[in-house]
Amino acid sequence: APVGVRAFAFIGLAPFLCDLKRSSTHGFLRSYVFGAALYGLYHLQWVSEIMGWAGPVGMLAISALYVLFAVPLGLLLKLAARRDRLSLFHLVPVLAIANDLARQWIVGGIEWHTAGYGLVPIVTLAQIADVFGVWPLTWLAYASNAWCAEALLNARGRGPGWAASARRFLVLAAVGLGLILYGKVRIAQVDSQVQEGPALI
Repeated sequence: APVGVRAFAFIGLAPFLCDLKRSSTHGFLRSYVFGAALYGLYHLQWVSEIMGWAGPVGMLAISALYVLFAVPLGLLLKLAARRDRLSLFHLVPVLAIANDLARQWIVGGIEWHTAGYGLVPIVTLAQIADVFGVWPLTWLAYASNAWCAEALLNARGRGPGWAASARRFLVLAAVGLGLILYGKVRIAQVDSQVQEGPALI
């Protein structure tokens, strides 16, 4: 395919985020919680494979934690999105990252399920992890999806306006370019330290 599957990390949530502005609170929460449960069940199949009979129990228990954390986040997203002064671009990354941090702190794990890990295979982007961990990538993923959602809403006459979207796109582009440039510098530094020839391990 001309575009790798990782590209969907930047746009995949956009249609769902559009529902923040147009669906009822109950309808949005139902779909959000259902999606969180499916996400947990799908990504935790490996638990069943390595834990034998206890695997399904563990998989269901961790998925239930996802649902538990999805409810307050979904409610906050929906209530905040009703205020026109709060844009999806500012709102979604902050609340989603706060939800990920809270889940990790309270549960004491499941760190690999934050959205930034979907971008780790893009090597140049991933280099920033040696300074700030995965969180810049998580912000980039959520902010990109939020911007795409606002662009879709603009096309329907319900978004923040193309001028505001243009400014936010410049912020996204600047952050993405900064991460790529940092990654290239870090990779070049590591490559310069690698010695050619046989090595004793």
